[in-house]
Amino acid sequence: MPASPRTIDRRWPLTLVLAALSFLPVLGGARADSLDSSAQRRLREATFEVVVEKPESDPLTYEKTLPLELLPYAERVGKYRPLGTAFAIGHDRFVTAAHVIALGVGSPKGALALRDQNGKIFHVDRIVKYSGAEDYAVFTLSDPPRVSALDTHERPALNDPVFAVGDALGEGIIIRDGLYTSETPEEREGRWKWIRFSAAASPGNSGGPLVDRKGRVIGVVLRKSPNENLNVAVAIDQVLKGTEESATFESRSAYRFPMMRASDTSDISEQFPLPKPVDEFYAALQKVMMDTMHKIRAQYEGAHGDRMFPHGADSQQLLHSLYVAGFPRIIEERSDGIWAASDPKPQRSQLDQNGFVETAASGVGTLVRLRMPDTARWSDLFGSSKSFMDMVLKGMPVHRQVGTDSVRITSLGPAVLDTTHVDSYGRTWQLRTWYLPFNDSVILSIALPTPQGYIAIVTQRPHWLQEIALEELRTYTGFLYISYVGTLKQWQDYMAAPLAQPDVVRGLGIESDYGKSFRFRSKRFNLNLANGLPKIDAESSLTLKFGYFNDGGSTVWDVCGLALGDPERKSNWVDVLRHQRPLPSFPESWADQWHKIESGEHPYTGISYSTNGGTRIEATQDLKEVAAQHRSIAYSVAVVAEGTQDQPTMKRALDAAQHGLTVSEHN
Repeated sequence: MPASPRTIDRRWPLTLVLAALSFLPVLGGARADSLDSSAQRRLREATFEVVVEKPESDPLTYEKTLPLELLPYAERVGKYRPLGTAFAIGHDRFVTAAHVIALGVGSPKGALALRDQNGKIFHVDRIVKYSGAEDYAVFTLSDPPRVSALDTHERPALNDPVFAVGDALGEGIIIRDGLYTSETPEEREGRWKWIRFSAAASPGNSGGPLVDRKGRVIGVVLRKSPNENLNVAVAIDQVLKGTEESATFESRSAYRFPMMRASDTSDISEQFPLPKPVDEFYAALQKVMMDTMHKIRAQYEGAHGDRMFPHGADSQQLLHSLYVAGFPRIIEERSDGIWAASDPKPQRSQLDQNGFVETAASGVGTLVRLRMPDTARWSDLFGSSKSFMDMVLKGMPVHRQVGTDSVRITSLGPAVLDTTHVDSYGRTWQLRTWYLPFNDSVILSIALPTPQGYIAIVTQRPHWLQEIALEELRTYTGFLYISYVGTLKQWQDYMAAPLAQPDVVRGLGIESDYGKSFRFRSKRFNLNLANGLPKIDAESSLTLKFGYFNDGGSTVWDVCGLALGDPERKSNWVDVLRHQRPLPSFPESWADQWHKIESGEHPYTGISYSTNGGTRIEATQDLKEVAAQHRSIAYSVAVVAEGTQDQPTMKRALDAAQHGLTVSEHN
């Protein structure tokens, strides 16, 4: 289900998540009376919590003091946070689940460690075995404890008692009993059989030993079955026989680019040499993850790239269209295969001094439009990641769950990553991330400065997925449809600000002599207007309608029209639009509309008419000098006035606008 438009999108890319990453709780009893006391003692001595150190400081600001008294005592006062379980299988050899080890990838909290039943900490040193597909890892410690390795054994008979040993919600190592219920073939090719068992397990049990009635390890606890109340383990003999020469990573899943309908199955297999120190291992694993994403994307684009916007016949209607998009729209493939701009329904939260934040959920994250307060300056946002996100959070709440209470976060502090990205259309985006230490996740934003403030995509991901999420956001920028909106005063400030405006914008000329005239200049058309209808002052609204279209054999992003509006009488406008001759393959309605433009039929007659409580008059430029068969581009001018106006008044306003329009773009 889509996320609420007033909350940050938290969806994770399915194809890029390691196999069996999550581990969900199941219900069950807690008795272990079939294991004698000596076996239980050996298990507790040789089984450890996998932990990570909590951050020393919290950069976040909250709406109230955190009610930490609602947390369990151990969680409240502990220096470390439990992530999973591990156990000893040899001299300085310890086993856990691969997905537990992967939780440390890229984390600013430092490398993982083990904690024994007395609270002593032992830091992970080297990774000596790793199988992403079988979901196990074997590692060493920098200062290993003196513990006896657990005995191992082959699988018992079906329906024999088994015992799951591991950390239970951070409350220490416990032992719970059940039955060895069945075996399930590995999902891809049936290369091995998973152990399925009914012994209860909690979040944190991942990586712990599954033992028989004599306390011998038969498997490594991994996860809950998706659709039934059974758990899954990998057999210990697979771990013991696994190679120490390389780490392996496999991925087979359906992949769909968020803007397209086609879905493909991707089958990826990667490896890198072992053993490695844990930091080098994480660097290699991150590289594998990025390489996997690139391969999946490359395979998908190889199969569907010829239809992906702006390529292919199905993109042509959009490349001949013009949308008004003060709030950003996503360019996406419709159910009929035609590319079009979405029509989101944003929700608005008001800021002080006429500022606001609008948000809407989408398949790529939360879409955001930020209108700066009147008192804000570009240095407040462009130069301060904290100020930018503080404003965004007012319209897009983020909360921290503390026990039974949910506390709103009012500030994320300065971004931990603050860089830029220039997309294929020459637009410079600010790419920022903020770290949420309480759940080891990141909030990411890619934002484009506009005269009003920003348009942006904001999303939340696990910290270890940060690099992949950043790559996704860079890609998504080529699929946003945007108009630039602002008052003439905002445009003046924006054009003068030390920003990296797009090349197209830097090449524009926008001049206003308040109360007298307005002048716009671009390489495609110019517009000169005298004060009148509409009124020209600092609060007059100027919308530049940017669109995508073909030019000289390539797709460009450029101004396709503008609207200048009177600030006091909101229905008073002058509107200039660029039109393109439709292709023969387009629906008949497109040809009918183009015929009206060419022939000067309604509404392009220069005769005023009533519409939406106002009066409108419009006409096209003179096309007589261009032979009909060569006419491919036309410009129209419209004047809209509030209330009922007579024809002479409207015609004078239209004549003035037409006289001020000069088109330099040739058919």
